[in-house]
Amino acid sequence: MKTIKTLYLECIEFEELVMAHYLLCLIQEGKVQFHDDVSVLRTVEASSVEKVRHLIDKNYLRFCTIKMYEMQVAERKWALVYANSPEEAKEYLWRTRGEKAWDCREPLMDFDIPYDNRRVTYRDLKKEFNKFPCFVRYFENCLRPIA
Repeated sequence: MKTIKTLYLECIEFEELVMAHYLLCLIQEGKVQFHDDVSVLRTVEASSVEKVRHLIDKNYLRFCTIKMYEMQVAERKWALVYANSPEEAKEYLWRTRGEKAWDCREPLMDFDIPYDNRRVTYRDLKKEFNKFPCFVRYFENCLRPIA
């Protein structure tokens, strides 16, 4: 039996900000309890969209808004940058590397890549940086790091 508490903690761990804030609203309104089975979500009256949006806009749960962006800069060359938005990532790449991104995509944060003779997820790699936006490295075809 999966409980609301388990789901809520998973949402926080995996940075699912919409679902985490929605569950928080349901808990605050007394519509669900931490010990309830998640199946109650099928029958519970929905929380106010405006209230959930307000909490998300305020970032009430203090989620980190930094994401990884993979940007194609040449035929087989990609740049990896941590930033708040695709626009910020592209601007940072242009300002610091003088390269214009052809394409920009946001990969899953749990995708793992080779990095310094090991495999690491984007989520774990982010913990190794303390100033954002930041350039991480170049990759060929997003699989092989360029030395």
